[in-house]
Amino acid sequence: MTRKLITVDETFLIQGRGLVVTGLKEKNCAEIKGGEFVEITRPNNTTIKSQIAGIEFIKRTNPIEFAEIRRFAFLLRDLSKEDVSKGSVINLLS
Repeated sequence: MTRKLITVDETFLIQGRGLVVTGLKEKNCAEIKGGEFVEITRPNNTTIKSQIAGIEFIKRTNPIEFAEIRRFAFLLRDLSKEDVSKGSVINLLS
């Protein structure tokens, strides 16, 4: 079973670290943490798997609840910029 996390709107490759993908959090998105495995559904409906190496979100000065987070950036392992494009969907594997 998979749960939709984000639809990718941008990608950035960080040499030696991995691929960063950004997007808006989907409604009813479960809490996530680094180390979890994801399945990426590309616009051509093919899928690939990866692992979340890191997560970033817009930080505020006040404490923030997970439900308030709107935009995520995930650092994904073992992927190139050609593997994920705008419109790809990141799903949490459970």
